[in-house]
Amino acid sequence: MALNVTPGTGEVLKTILDSGEHVTIHAEDATQRAALVAAITAAGGTLPTGAATQATLASILAKIITAPATEAKQDTIIGFVDGIETALASILAKIIAAPATEAKQDSQISATASIGTRAYGTPAARVAVGVATAYSSTIAATEVLLHASTRCFVQVVAATGTPAVTNDAIPLEAGEKFHLRLTSGLRIGVVRDTADGFLNIIPVA
Repeated sequence: MALNVTPGTGEVLKTILDSGEHVTIHAEDATQRAALVAAITAAGGTLPTGAATQATLASILAKIITAPATEAKQDTIIGFVDGIETALASILAKIIAAPATEAKQDSQISATASIGTRAYGTPAARVAVGVATAYSSTIAATEVLLHASTRCFVQVVAATGTPAVTNDAIPLEAGEKFHLRLTSGLRIGVVRDTADGFLNIIPVA
């Protein structure tokens, strides 16, 4: 039985037996078609037993990737996965352990409500204001509220000594309330303007 092989179109090879019967063998690309033609020609034009099966296997083989998974490639993939896990662990570590809760939000609301207000301690002193500089005792606070009954001048002074306060110091009007920051452990010096009176000094807690 003679077998003539001719390249077909698309993905097939067309063969013609001497009886005029057509046999179609599938091949995925030009390389496979050429290989099949060469194999059949080398066999003297005789269709080998199981040729259709071989053509199908060749088609399947062509669809398998050239470089299948290997241990080295799998190790690379594992490395990528480990890198992602490390990144996720780093992100998780930056998330606070105890996120916002209703109780914490209530606490924050309460704290916000107190912004702009001050808590005061026990009045430190009521200093008599006269023509000469008078001094408070040392103040264990970093802020005080000053309230004068007469117009006067105030100044933060050292913990010891008798530095004079003049009318270049901070002026306070009678009845005025004034917050003053200072270093803890210092004193307030005060002198009157024209009339005697008193200066109340209240530490801010």
